[in-house]
Amino acid sequence: MKLPTWMDYQNRRLEKLGMIVVAAIAAFYAFICTPIYILISTNVVLLNSILPTVWDLLQILLQFFFYWCFAAFLIACLKGDKERMPRALIVVFVCSSFGRYFISLVIGYLMTEGLGEWGFFMNDLLYMMIDVLGDWFICGVAVLASYFLLFRNRIPHKDQERLLDFRDPACVVILCSIAFPTLLSIGSRIISDVFLGAPQNTYDLIWMILAYVGDLLSYPIGYLVVFLLLHRIERWRDHSPM
Repeated sequence: MKLPTWMDYQNRRLEKLGMIVVAAIAAFYAFICTPIYILISTNVVLLNSILPTVWDLLQILLQFFFYWCFAAFLIACLKGDKERMPRALIVVFVCSSFGRYFISLVIGYLMTEGLGEWGFFMNDLLYMMIDVLGDWFICGVAVLASYFLLFRNRIPHKDQERLLDFRDPACVVILCSIAFPTLLSIGSRIISDVFLGAPQNTYDLIWMILAYVGDLLSYPIGYLVVFLLLHRIERWRDHSPM
């Protein structure tokens, strides 16, 4: 029987830290961001200000950060131990993804209409599952890319030194992992704009353009964030005492 090494112990600590971070972000989104957003959107004075737009932007950034943190910890775990998939981290992401949407939905009903209208609640629950499946799809892409490029080690692994190196499997996994959150965000925005129709004025047009520019910028920004997170996480693992 193989005895666990110091690196095995550190990798398990790293996986637990990733589970805590992912679950904490999901909980903050559901229990803090959602109630504040509902309070802002139901207040007549605040609704006509720029605050709802700003808060909506902060929620979108937090959602992207949720994906980016998961990708960074997943890659770090596999770079440290290519013989063991971080299954617990993956399960926590899947459960946290469902939990943040479901809890947000329930809080929304409790703060506005109550849970008396079960027909509307079940209808919204079905729409919620579309968002959940989108998150699970993002998770699946990240896991598959990590499995084939890191876990099975089909590309020679080396320490990450440059910001963008297509010969480094970790860089390729980052590019694959952060692509689909951006694509899904752009796709959902296009569908929303089709249903809402054309902008009514110059102000709406400017915000629509800025929204698409922000979605496009989320890809390079996401790569940089995941790269820096990964570098920081690996330094913590390699220098953290037992």
